[in-house]
Amino acid sequence: MPRSDYMRIQNELNWNMRVALIHSIVDIHGMLKMFPETLFLTMNIVDRLLSKKPVAKSKLELVGLAALFIASKYEDALAPSVGNYTLLAKNHYTEEDIMKAEISILQILDYKLSYPNPMNFLRRNSRADNSNSKSRTLAKYLMEVTLLDYNFISCKPSMIAAASFYVARVFLNHGEWVRNEKMSFLFYFLFFFLFFF
Repeated sequence: MPRSDYMRIQNELNWNMRVALIHSIVDIHGMLKMFPETLFLTMNIVDRLLSKKPVAKSKLELVGLAALFIASKYEDALAPSVGNYTLLAKNHYTEEDIMKAEISILQILDYKLSYPNPMNFLRRNSRADNSNSKSRTLAKYLMEVTLLDYNFISCKPSMIAAASFYVARVFLNHGEWVRNEKMSFLFYFLFFFLFFF
């Protein structure tokens, strides 16, 4: 898990820059038609890297591209070539820049890329519940929304998946699950975030 307060060690970055990075990553992720797991792993890589090392503002986009490149190799059946990333980054970075950043990120993270992806938990929950595609789609959207708010960095992926699925069920009038205190907190936080921001 990344540290939820890692901006304290970042001299040139702030949380708004992270949100802007997520928007650009989501755009590229969509253009390249990658798996949903790739997006979550990408942000996990970015957040863990920023938890360990200060990054210059001018290098943040490069970190995001390299993290997406790494995650696509790990999660996608057919990972796009590094050339695709340079084109989508409007040639701000060369292939060599992205590959050097990839090596640096992997070394800093000690080549540890596995993490419990919330998409895996969502699939399990929806199978156990025999839910329909509307519930899964809305829950997936809600999970992606949690990427934008740094308050969710400290939440376990299983809890994010469960809270998103719970909120989707409530919104679609599919009934409630039995709640516990942590689930209630996440539910109300997610509900507040969606409707007031």
